[in-house]
Amino acid sequence: MREQPYKTEPAALSSSSPAPFDSGVFIDLNEPAIRMFDDVSVKEEAGRKSKMLVKYPEFRIVLVTMRAGSRWNDHKTPSRIFLQVLRGHILFCAPHATFNLRTGQLLTLDPDIVHSVDSTEDSAFLLTLSGPASQ
Repeated sequence: MREQPYKTEPAALSSSSPAPFDSGVFIDLNEPAIRMFDDVSVKEEAGRKSKMLVKYPEFRIVLVTMRAGSRWNDHKTPSRIFLQVLRGHILFCAPHATFNLRTGQLLTLDPDIVHSVDSTEDSAFLLTLSGPASQ
């Protein structure tokens, strides 16, 4: 049986809340990243906030915002990751390359690769994790 994604009660839905339907979830990403910078209900850690948007056994989608000048230090995950910049400019540092990622750009990274992220301006990106850590 397939696990249901994160769902919100219909009365609590807003333009940025996941909207469940029979076959999945619809999310409008036009404003949530902007509002998340000021949302005090989302914990900030070293200039970074994250909010789980969708969670299935085989993958998760997380909205991440980073303040200008903040850094997400070296880390790795057993999942394959897909990172799509929605707003701003980040530097994604992997062992043998650094990528200047801006709005509309996408990067994938294999599992277990150490990487870090620097935000040169207020930025927001989707982080999709697939594979073992999500199961």
